[in-house]
Amino acid sequence: MSSPDKVSLTRYIRIHRNKTEPIYLQIVYQFINAVQRGYFQVGEKLPGSRLLSEDLGVHRKTIVAAFDELQAQGWVETKLKVGTFVANPQTKRKITESSKTIDLKTNDQSSFPFQKSFVLDSPFEEHSCTWSLNDGQPDYRLVKTEELARFYRNALKRKQVQKYLGNTSLRTNSYFSQQLSYYLNLSKGFHISKEHLVVGDNKEQLLFVISQLLLKPNDCVVVGELNYFFANMIFKQSDAIIKTIPMDSDGVDVSAIRANFKKGDIKCVYINSVTSYPTMIPLSEERRDALLQLAKEYDFVIIEDGSGDEFQYSKTVISPIFTQSSENSVIYLNTFGKMLIPSFELGYIVAPKDFIKEAEKFMTMLVPKGDLITEQAIGEMIEEGDVFRIIKKSNRQYIERRNAIATRLKELFKDELSFRTPANGLALWIEWRTAISLHRLVAICKKNDLFIPRICCYKTAKSSALLIGFGHLSKEEMEKVCGILRKSYDELIEGD
Repeated sequence: MSSPDKVSLTRYIRIHRNKTEPIYLQIVYQFINAVQRGYFQVGEKLPGSRLLSEDLGVHRKTIVAAFDELQAQGWVETKLKVGTFVANPQTKRKITESSKTIDLKTNDQSSFPFQKSFVLDSPFEEHSCTWSLNDGQPDYRLVKTEELARFYRNALKRKQVQKYLGNTSLRTNSYFSQQLSYYLNLSKGFHISKEHLVVGDNKEQLLFVISQLLLKPNDCVVVGELNYFFANMIFKQSDAIIKTIPMDSDGVDVSAIRANFKKGDIKCVYINSVTSYPTMIPLSEERRDALLQLAKEYDFVIIEDGSGDEFQYSKTVISPIFTQSSENSVIYLNTFGKMLIPSFELGYIVAPKDFIKEAEKFMTMLVPKGDLITEQAIGEMIEEGDVFRIIKKSNRQYIERRNAIATRLKELFKDELSFRTPANGLALWIEWRTAISLHRLVAICKKNDLFIPRICCYKTAKSSALLIGFGHLSKEEMEKVCGILRKSYDELIEGD
C-alpha cells in the first residue's frame, strides 16, 4: 500500500476554470478515470483535503465536495480517524472456493414457454458504410439545436411546468394539446379541440393502441398491396387478417373493395392519402370521395396515416380525408415534429371524443408519465410561430434536394429506370424497367461503401423497385450516393 505522499492527484487531474462544469465534478470524473485506468490502486491512501487543495489550487471545500461525491459513488472509502482510501465499485468480488457455483444456462435458453413472433423481427440493420439510404427521413442538421435548447430551457423555468412535474396524475401537458389542436386546425383544416387528441411517443405506439381498441382476432384489415411494414406487423400482432388491394398511378385502388368485399367483411382500411408508403403517390380526389362513401356503405373505419403531409411542395395543399368525413368514421394518425429532431417528435391521434377517452385509458397504462417538459417546449414553439417558420424553411431545402436527385438520376440512368418526381414526402420511388436482383445490387453497393437497408427494397412479380430517401442528403452527398448507385448497377449488369 502506498503512503499518502506518494499518491499525486496533480499528475492525472487538470482543472479547467473556463469550463461550465463545476470544478468538484471535474475532479470526480478525472479521478474515476484514473482509477479505471489503473493509475491508482485500490487501497491506496489519499492525502488529506488541505494538502490536496494546495496541490490542485482549489478551495478545501471543493475537495470535500469531490470526496463526498466519490464516496457516494463508491470510488473512495473513508475510515474514521484513519484516512481516505481508493476504492473501485466495478471490481468483481472474488468467489471463494466454498462459494456455490451457479450454472447460468438461462442466458441462452428459457425454462418457461412464451409466445414468439417472427413478424416483429427488426427491419433495421447495423452497418459501417460511409454512405447510406433510408426510406425518407429528414435532415436533422437543418435544425438549429440552440433554438430547441432555448425553448427547452424556458420550459423548465415555467412555474406551471414545475407544478406538472409534481402531479403524478398528469400524463400529458394540456397546454401542448391545446396548441397542437390549434396547429392542426390552422394547417390542416381540422375543427377540433384538445379533447379530440391523444398524444404518445410515436405513431407506431398509437397505432398499436388503435388496433387493440378496434380489432378482434380474425377481423379484416384492408391495406395497399405495398404498405408500411410496421403497420402490417401491428395488425398481425392483433391476430387480424390483412387483405391487400392494388395500387396504381392514382394511389390505392379503392374500387377493389366494392369488387371483392361485401358489407360486414371489413373492420378497417389503413391508408395514407397524401404520401402512400412506399410509392409516395397521393390518393386521387375521386378515390378519396369513393373511399368515404364505401366506409359509409360497408360500415368500416378508415385509419388515416398522415405521415409526411407536412412535406408538401405544390401550391395546392392536399388536406387529410379526416376533414371531409361527416360520419365520424375516420381516425387520423400522425407524427408532429418530424421536421425537428427525434427527441422532439411525438405521435398523436385525432378521433371522436369517446374513442379518445378509451385510447387515453390505454395510453395511461402504457405510458403513465409523458415528457411534459418537451411538450411544453413544443407548445411554445407553436404559439410563437417557430414551427411554421421551420417547416417553411426546411421545405425550401427539400424541394431543391428533390429536384437535384431527380435530375441526377435521369442523367445517370436515362431510360433504365422510371420514377415520378413526388409532390409530397421525402423519398423517391424508382423502378427498373428490366428486372434485376435487388439482393445482389444491395451487396455490391455495400462493397462500394453505400448501405441500402432492406426496408428500401421492393421486389414483386411486376417490378424491381427502390425507395430512396433524399431529405437527409445534401447536394454534394447526393452526388456521391447517386454515383455509387450507378457504379454498382454497372457491376451488376456486367456480372450477368
